[in-house]
Amino acid sequence: MSPGLSTTTTRTLEVQEMKAMSHKEREKRKRRKEKEEENKKKKKRRRRRKEEEKKKKKKKKKKKKKKKKKKTKKKKKRKNVVERGRGREEKRGK
Repeated sequence: MSPGLSTTTTRTLEVQEMKAMSHKEREKRKRRKEKEEENKKKKKRRRRRKEEEKKKKKKKKKKKKKKKKKKTKKKKKRKNVVERGRGREEKRGK
């Protein structure tokens, strides 16, 4: 049963092998194939479940927008009142 053969020839080879085998060997082979199929199905189910869980987690994990803190404005200190144009000293004189 080389991979290069067509499906029909591989099938006939399998039939010939089955005829050559004893009844017990055939039953063992059948059980083994059934188990392999079941395992494949289980793997598919597991994969699907994992994917679904991931999707659910992604839906749950929507980022919340952070509220921006309002900065309190600091009042600037007046250093030179006289330089600002009409300061206190000028007003006093008028």
